[in-house]
Amino acid sequence: VEKQAGKGFLMITGAKAWFMVGGASITFGLPFIFSMLEGDGRQLYGQYYDINNALSIFSMVLIGGLLPAVARYAAAQTVCKHSLLASARKVALCLGGVLLAMFGLGSGWYAESRGHPELSAAYLCAGVICFSYSFYAINVGFINGQKRFKTQAILDIIFTSMKVALVLGAALIGYGVLG
Repeated sequence: VEKQAGKGFLMITGAKAWFMVGGASITFGLPFIFSMLEGDGRQLYGQYYDINNALSIFSMVLIGGLLPAVARYAAAQTVCKHSLLASARKVALCLGGVLLAMFGLGSGWYAESRGHPELSAAYLCAGVICFSYSFYAINVGFINGQKRFKTQAILDIIFTSMKVALVLGAALIGYGVLG
């Protein structure tokens, strides 16, 4: 058991290190891409950063709350795993749905209040990402609770790699801050 926990710790730590590499790639790559394609890369990166911060506030609460809650119950021997996942998916649908509705209803107002009404679609996309995070959190929490750390680490690495590729790729092909 100790050996499994040690390997799991190392795998999850490696995935989190990859997450930091991915974040740094976006942080340094986007301003460069924006400058190369659209002019003032710092200003456009600031707009991206603002959208990402609005998303991060909610997504981190979802992940910080749902993931460990589901993991705790998934680790219990007395819980029916099928029922747990069904209940967790309902919670994710409700919480993610409320956040999606908030972003959907408030994206125009919020984008305008931030001085960039043309970015209302980007705030709406942030709501879609939040909605997706609610399901990501419960599924990864379930995997974590079953002590399938290698699977969790692989999912985290795939997610980070896709995020970097999609964010930088969308900027490169001209979608700018919305991408």
